[in-house]
Amino acid sequence: MTYKEDTANRPASQNEENQIEETRTQRRKQKAEEKKEASAGKSGKKWARLWARIRAMFSRSKTSVRMVPIWARLLIVLALLIISITAGLLVGYSLVGEGDSLGVLSLERWRELYHFIQGE
Repeated sequence: MTYKEDTANRPASQNEENQIEETRTQRRKQKAEEKKEASAGKSGKKWARLWARIRAMFSRSKTSVRMVPIWARLLIVLALLIISITAGLLVGYSLVGEGDSLGVLSLERWRELYHFIQGE
């Protein structure tokens, strides 16, 4: 018989049983207190994280250096807009129109279109 089996099978004294029961109740109380603290701490941690984010938003330096300035971004967007409109006109006129894609860029073609719309 091993030591573990021997100690498990022997009857415990009343004093030992009382000590075991006391330690069990103490552990249960500690776990209950830890759960209360953890549940209270979670909401506290959420607020702390929220306040940390808010502080971080307003504490950033106001003089940030942009990689591309705003005026250059606006020029890039404007250039892309003009290029896309021109490409759409060329493709649309060549597929739907007479077939000469560069004809849409001539001023005479736009005058004809204006007179057609106005009914002249």
